[in-house]
Amino acid sequence: MFVREVETRVGPQQARLGIQQAFPFPTALTAGTDAASAEARAAEARFRAVARSVRRAVEADYWRLWELRRARQRLGEHAVVLESLAEAERGRMTVGQARLADVQQVELARARLDDRLLGLDAAAEEVAAALRSRLGLREALWMPTPDAPPDPALPVEGRDELVTLALEHPRLDSHEERAGAAEARARAAGAQRLPTLKVGADWIVTGAARAPDVQDSGKDAVVVGLGLSLPLWQRAYGAEVASHTAQARAERELARGEGDAAVAAVDARLARVRETARRVQLREERLLPQAEAAFASLLGAEATGGGVAQVLMASRELLDLGLEADTARAEHARAWADLEETCGAELARRPAGGTP
Repeated sequence: MFVREVETRVGPQQARLGIQQAFPFPTALTAGTDAASAEARAAEARFRAVARSVRRAVEADYWRLWELRRARQRLGEHAVVLESLAEAERGRMTVGQARLADVQQVELARARLDDRLLGLDAAAEEVAAALRSRLGLREALWMPTPDAPPDPALPVEGRDELVTLALEHPRLDSHEERAGAAEARARAAGAQRLPTLKVGADWIVTGAARAPDVQDSGKDAVVVGLGLSLPLWQRAYGAEVASHTAQARAERELARGEGDAAVAAVDARLARVRETARRVQLREERLLPQAEAAFASLLGAEATGGGVAQVLMASRELLDLGLEADTARAEHARAWADLEETCGAELARRPAGGTP
């Protein structure tokens, strides 16, 4: 609005209304869109990578809880055996067929077992608390004992296929997408160094002429304009381009380094899956049956006057092998979780080979 009207031949100019549109270099628009899209894809890849890491952590606690509660079950069963053995020794001692030292050995083993049971209860509650935290459960709910881990298995995929999966992990994808976003921002910054075309139009509202019989009295004026914006601070824009370019290189180097680490992790974790499968089979199919047979034989000999020390040694060997078998099963399940986290996908399983 003109505070003081401009008097013209056709009348006073009262107001001026203008509109202007800038047309930046096309790369400035497309590159900005590309950068935003790449950032969105990078965020999605990071989300999938974090989800895999959380799943791995939950599985680790899950199988650790099973391992501790399974150990408590075995120790409880062993405690019943020791209690029965102690009762038998006390009965034999009353008829002069056993010594007090034999009874004391059994009772000492029973007392040590009670201490281990209490320690397992505390450890299981600690792991259950960690598992509740990972699952987002704030209340102190009872965590049910998990099912036993699956039988020993090996991946259906070969080593090369596992490496390919690992190199396609969402974590590496996020670096590639961030590199693409940085390159797009570099192109957008480079486009800011180029001229911008501007097109505009002005409409000037004109009142009626004061003089009578004036041709075109009150006729509004229309002005069309064409402009060119020239950026002057070229050095600043160049520094921004260099910064985004360097960030893209850094992201690609990070992806390359993590890719090398992923290949090494595939080899290490695949070897651990194989080794834990071998350990489970060895203990469950060979060592445990032998220990059970030896314990039964010594227990029968002890009932007829054999040495209690040998029975206790055999029972400890049987217990230790059982605990080792359970630990190997839990470690095998955790090794699978680690391998799947490294590959970023669930893997098909095939039964492991025969008894080593």
